[in-house]
Amino acid sequence: MSRKIQAPDDELAIFLILRVMVLVVFIWTMVVIWTNWYERRSVYLQFAHS
Repeated sequence: MSRKIQAPDDELAIFLILRVMVLVVFIWTMVVIWTNWYERRSVYLQFAHS
């Protein structure tokens, strides 16, 4: 009985960890892209004004 309950729990934990990892990687890449775009835009505005 306990073994039947333990296996799905382990699978659920692994699934949760994988989802969290994917979410963290996705957010990190979005932040990197956003900051790069923002920096490029500010540099472009500086060049345009000067």
